[in-house]
Amino acid sequence: MDATVTRHVGSPPAGLASGAVVLVAHGGESVVHRAYGHAQTQFDEQEQSLPRPMRVDTVFDLASVTKIVVTTTAIMRLVAEGELALDRRVAEYVDEFRDGDKAAVRLRDLLTHRAGLWEWWPLYIEASDRDAAVRAAAALPLRYPVGEERHYSDLSMILAGAVVETVTAERLDAYVQHAIIEPLGLRDTGFLPGPDVQVRCAATALGDAYEQHMLATGEPYPTGRHPTDFQGWRSHTLVGEVNDGNAHHAFGGVAGHAGLFSTVRDVARFGQMLLGRNPVSRAVPLPEEVVAEFTSPGVDEGQGLGFWTNRWAEAGLGPGGFGHGGFTGTQLLVDPDADIVVVLLTNRTHRPLPFPSIAPLWHEVLATTSAFLRD
Repeated sequence: MDATVTRHVGSPPAGLASGAVVLVAHGGESVVHRAYGHAQTQFDEQEQSLPRPMRVDTVFDLASVTKIVVTTTAIMRLVAEGELALDRRVAEYVDEFRDGDKAAVRLRDLLTHRAGLWEWWPLYIEASDRDAAVRAAAALPLRYPVGEERHYSDLSMILAGAVVETVTAERLDAYVQHAIIEPLGLRDTGFLPGPDVQVRCAATALGDAYEQHMLATGEPYPTGRHPTDFQGWRSHTLVGEVNDGNAHHAFGGVAGHAGLFSTVRDVARFGQMLLGRNPVSRAVPLPEEVVAEFTSPGVDEGQGLGFWTNRWAEAGLGPGGFGHGGFTGTQLLVDPDADIVVVLLTNRTHRPLPFPSIAPLWHEVLATTSAFLRD
């Protein structure tokens, strides 16, 4: 694993990320838990003479891994408790879905990314607070027919998070704190890290340069918006501050699609809970049949209910795994057949544009894990 990761970690252009932390657990025991490279190499545009080393307890912006650790798991718990049903109409919880084609959208459609919503939209241009941002997301016209195709959508998980808040009458971070994080003993996991946690956070991007580029080019989503339509752009190196623009500017750091910070230890502990191995997993009432339903393959290849599924066979692992990835360079795989949890957290966005894909590193980490299992 050392040889695998160090080959891809370092300065650009050769390095895919400045640093990385890897944890592999097999049979309930950690077999690899190592840190590589640096958590921060520059402050704004100035290179640091003494880069901050990556540590095994470095805290990362999980980006879209938030979608499963927080939003999907919250819905799993509410389904298990009978407070939610997957085929309930979203209109029961979000007023803007009561009319037209949106009235057909079910909670299941949000989790499988089949609701017909836009993949992304700069909500912060229209909204500067959480309630207004949810209304703006819900008010957008559908981009695709409901239920016909999968289109991976941040807006789907933003609205799924809003459903959780409506049902629980709590803000998302408050609910998951007592419903998921504390029962699982995730001691370094949460939204809006304070100063004592920020000093351990891996740096991410130089402000909002990536989203400014998205608006300037219309790629990959032609929103018709321009960078001059928003005046709140960040230009400093982000450390302990959520990278995602909607999560930060529109939702104040707490959203259903992004905003969670954590360590590899805590993310792996979450994965162990889904395997039924976590010693305190009984504190989070998730019956096996509920976990199986959410983590099983759905209609679309690679997509379950919230979770990504069956995407890792090319690395030599079995087809039964599930997990998710995140924009900042984060990955989680849980494989019940192999009885493993693999977590890779990197800071691939801590460099100038364009950001490299960590796919080569991730696949080699999985191939190394597969070789270990065969041995």
